[in-house]
Amino acid sequence: MKGGLRIVNEQNMYNLGAALVRSMGFQNVDDYLTNPANMPPQQQQPSPKEQADLMEAQIKRQELEIKAGELQLKAQKIQQEYEKLQVDSSLKQQELNLEREQNRAVAIGAT
Repeated sequence: MKGGLRIVNEQNMYNLGAALVRSMGFQNVDDYLTNPANMPPQQQQPSPKEQADLMEAQIKRQELEIKAGELQLKAQKIQQEYEKLQVDSSLKQQELNLEREQNRAVAIGAT
């Protein structure tokens, strides 16, 4: 209940309903009504501020995941470039060795 006097709560309503059920001749009230004292406590809903904070945290986590993915992609590109440079360096070294052995210019790979 919002506003006004709080003169009736769930337990009061149950007691009233139970009295009515018994007065109608039914002995087992629990067949018709649930005693609020026997119910598990309701889980509290987060406040709007808590919901906003949670959403903001989720957005930041997703942004960090995206940045981590971008960094991983950059690292892979750097690794590929490093491997390409190693191959190029190896080819150049072989070319220089062959030129020295044959005493003439030799081109290996793309020129």
